[in-house]
Amino acid sequence: MEVGLTRTISLIFIVLYSSFLAAALLNATVMNIQFDRTYDAWGPLFLVVVSVGVYRRTRWGRWFMYPVALFMCLGIPLGTLLGGFMFWHLTKYRAAFTAWY
Repeated sequence: MEVGLTRTISLIFIVLYSSFLAAALLNATVMNIQFDRTYDAWGPLFLVVVSVGVYRRTRWGRWFMYPVALFMCLGIPLGTLLGGFMFWHLTKYRAAFTAWY
């Protein structure tokens, strides 16, 4: 079954959010923003799990990715491209997301 570029875009999201997760776990400072492992690791961890769900073509991954892609659209210009492209592919190839596991 055809999935379009959802797997490719979800791999980009996995790399992006994994880097945020690594920064939070290492208590790093990025562009004068201090990450704290206690609070800042939960969001990127959730986003990595959702991206893996989309990569595996699960229904729950697809439904959780819609708000993530919408939120990504706020990051102009690259986030808008990635988020909008993911939103479009999730809708266009929705028949590929059939499993709940």
